[in-house]
Amino acid sequence: MKEFYINEFHVDMYRSQIRVDGKVHSVEPKVLQVLALLAEHQGEVVTHEQFLAQIWPNMVVGPNAIQRCIAQLRKVLNDDVKTQALIMTHPKIGYSLIPSVQWTKRAVKNDLLMNACPSKQALSESTAGPPFKKWGLGVAILFVVSLLTWQLMPPMNNAERVLRINKLEALTATDYREIKPSFSPDGRYIIFQRHLGGCQNELWAKDRKTNREYRLTKEVGYYGAPSWSPDGQQVVFSSVAACQQTQQLTGCSELRALSFSVAKTQAQQSRRLLACDGNDYDSPVWIADDKIAFINRGSEEEHVGILSLKDNKVSVLYKPEDKTLYFLDYGYMQNKIAISERDAINRFSLVTIDMETQAQNRIELEPNPQHKYAKFWQLSWHPSEESLITAANNGLYKVDMNGQFHAYTLPMAEHIYTPKFHPNGHTLVASMGAFDYDLGFGNIHHSELTSFARSTQNEFNAQLQSNGEHIAFISDRSGSRQVWLAAKERASDVMPLQLSQFTKNHYLQDFVWSQNASVIIAAAGHSLHLLDLNGEHTSIATPFEIVDVYQALSENRVLLKAVVNDAFKLVLYDYSSHEYSLFTANKVNSARVGSQKQLYILNENGNIYVNHGSDLSSLIDTATLGLNQLLDVQGELIFAASRNGKIWQVNMQTQVKTVLYEGPRNIDIFSDFNPKTGDVLFSHLASSKNEIVVLE
Repeated sequence: MKEFYINEFHVDMYRSQIRVDGKVHSVEPKVLQVLALLAEHQGEVVTHEQFLAQIWPNMVVGPNAIQRCIAQLRKVLNDDVKTQALIMTHPKIGYSLIPSVQWTKRAVKNDLLMNACPSKQALSESTAGPPFKKWGLGVAILFVVSLLTWQLMPPMNNAERVLRINKLEALTATDYREIKPSFSPDGRYIIFQRHLGGCQNELWAKDRKTNREYRLTKEVGYYGAPSWSPDGQQVVFSSVAACQQTQQLTGCSELRALSFSVAKTQAQQSRRLLACDGNDYDSPVWIADDKIAFINRGSEEEHVGILSLKDNKVSVLYKPEDKTLYFLDYGYMQNKIAISERDAINRFSLVTIDMETQAQNRIELEPNPQHKYAKFWQLSWHPSEESLITAANNGLYKVDMNGQFHAYTLPMAEHIYTPKFHPNGHTLVASMGAFDYDLGFGNIHHSELTSFARSTQNEFNAQLQSNGEHIAFISDRSGSRQVWLAAKERASDVMPLQLSQFTKNHYLQDFVWSQNASVIIAAAGHSLHLLDLNGEHTSIATPFEIVDVYQALSENRVLLKAVVNDAFKLVLYDYSSHEYSLFTANKVNSARVGSQKQLYILNENGNIYVNHGSDLSSLIDTATLGLNQLLDVQGELIFAASRNGKIWQVNMQTQVKTVLYEGPRNIDIFSDFNPKTGDVLFSHLASSKNEIVVLE
C-alpha cells in the first residue's frame, strides 16, 4: 500500500507528500519510509534495529538518522515531543505509532494508464472530429467494456452481492472453547475468550501476521466479550464477581479494561472502570477514545448508559419501556449504536441511535424461525454498510434496515457463533463448533447411570413412554432438529429411528407424549403436530402461535404456552374440538397440571406458583434452589429439577424441601422423572469444542 491515513493526515508515498489541514508538505522519501514502517506495525514498538535493517539496508548509519526522521515527522504532523500523541518514544528501544491507520488504494496507477492506453496525442488524433463523434465513441467503448464485464462475471443473487464465502481458515486448535472473537481496528489482531471449563475463562489475542498468541488477562475470571478502543490500544469487557463450586455465577458484572499494547508484552491485571454496586453491566462497546457504551441491567430497569472516561461520569443514552435489552454494537463508519430488544412476547426490534444527532429509529425485526423466540443471538454492524450480521446454526444472516433477515447458508455441518466483520467489510471472524449433549438414563435408587443414543451432535429432552417400550428425544444428528425414537431396553446398543421430517420452516421447539403414549405431540414452526410411531404426521391448525408444549392431559388436550392477543398465555387446548382456556403466563419456565387438577407454574426466577382461577399465588419460596424444570406433581408433592443436577421434592403442605437425588456435576438438565419407579432421564455435556475461524 502506498497511501494511508493517520487520523486526518493523508500520506502519499507516490508523491512523498503528507497532507495536513489542507496543506501539502513535501517530505524526504526516507522520512516517509520511517512513517510507513511505523504504520505497518501500528501499536507495536519498532526497534532501532528494524528501522536500520529495512530502511537503510547494507548501509552504515547511526540511531541519529532515525531520530532526525522522527523529528521531521513530529514537526509536519504537529506532534509535541512532550505529549507524544502520535509517535511514542521508547527510550533505547525504538518508536511506536499510537493512532489507527486506514490503508487505501489508488484508483488507477499512472504507469498502468501509460501501458494500457494510447498516448494523449494518439487519442486526440484518433478522435478528432465533431464533439458528438467523440462523445459517441466514448459511449461505445464504455458499452463494450460493460458488456464484456457483465458476460465474464458469474451470475450472482442478492446474497452473493453482499457476502461470498470462498475460504475458511481455522486460527486456533486447542482443547478449550474459544468464542466471541473480534478484529482489531486495523484488522491485524483478533481478540477472543478462551474458556477453561465451568465459569472460568481468559482473554487472548492472536496476531494474524506472525501467528503469535498473547494471553492478555493475568488472572482467570469470567470475562464478557471484549471490545476494542478505536485506536486499538485498549480493550473493555465485563467481569462477573464470583463463581461457585457448582459452576454457577454469583454476583453482578462490573466493567474492566486493560492496555492491549502493554498486555502483549506480559499478561496484565485489568483495571476497574465501573464497580457493579448492585447493577449488572453488559455488552460494553467503545464509541470513542474516551467513551464507552454499555447495557445496565439494574434490579428495577434496563437502559443503555455512556461512561465518560474523562470525568468518570455515567449518563443514560436510551431507556426502553417494558422491553428487555439483548445486545448493543457500535458502527464506527455509521457513527451509530444498534440495540436489539424484545418485548414481553418475544417480539424483537432494532433501535439505532445516531451519535451525532441523537436521532433514534426503531425497526421491527422479522427473524427467521431459528431466531424467533430464541433467548440468545447477537447482531453486529457491517463496517461500511447500513446493515448488520448475525448467525444461527450453520448459517449467516444479513439484517437490513427494514428488519428483514437474508440467509447465507454455509457448506459446513458445524455451527457458527457471534460473527464480526474485518474492517475491509468482506472478511469475517467467528467461533465455529458444537456442543455435544448426550442422553442418559438411570434410577435414583441406584448409583449407575447409562448413556444411550450417543452421537457427536446435540441430543436432549428425552421422554419416557409411560407403560411402553420407547424413549423419544430431540437430536440434531440428521442436520436439523428432529424427533427420534429409541428402544428403552436396548437404547444403548440399537440405533434410534428418526420419527419426524420437519423442514427449516417448521423449526422443532419441543414435544410431549400423549396421555396414552401412542402419539407424540410436537410444537414446530409455532404450530402443533401429531406424530404416531409409524411416522404418520398430522398438522393441527391453531388460532395462536405456539411457543412451547408442557404436558398432555386427557385425550386431545394439551398444556401449551402460546401468544394470544399479543401476550404470553398458558393454554389448555383441545386439538380435536379447538376449544381452549387461557391462564396468565408471564415469565413462565415450565408448567404442569397436578393430579388434583390445579395448575402449577415455575417462573424464570425459580419460584413455584399455583393458579386459583385467574389469580396466581406463591406456593413456596424456592428461588434459592435454582429450579429450572417441573417434572411431576403427585398430590401434595411437587418434583422439580435444579440447575446444579439435583431432583427436589417440595411438600406443599409442610413447606419441606428435600433433595431426592444428586447426580454428577456434568448433568445439564433432568428431562423426565417417574416418582413411582425412580426412573430418570437427563442430558449431559459430553464435549464442547469451539475454535476461532476466519471466513473470506
